[in-house]
Amino acid sequence: MIQQAIILSLQITGIYILFQQGMLLGWLGIWISNLLDKTIGMKASKYVVKPFFGCLACMASVWTCLLTWQINIGLMLLVCGINVLIDKIVNYEGTPCW
Repeated sequence: MIQQAIILSLQITGIYILFQQGMLLGWLGIWISNLLDKTIGMKASKYVVKPFFGCLACMASVWTCLLTWQINIGLMLLVCGINVLIDKIVNYEGTPCW
């Protein structure tokens, strides 16, 4: 289970980095964020954006279910913990994504 959690965490980290500004899908993240801000409001849009591509720790819940096709709370928590550790490395400016 730990090996699966590490693999999932690295996959989620890849998705997270792809959606960062200046990366390959950064434009898509900005477009989706702007579209959601206009349609459901800025406060509500953050609850949609963060679990899909905006917050590495928040992404553990949605992407663990999507990538494994099962709801496994223990695996989600393990992936979230690994993602928080990775977030400390990726966000070297010292500002966490949440």
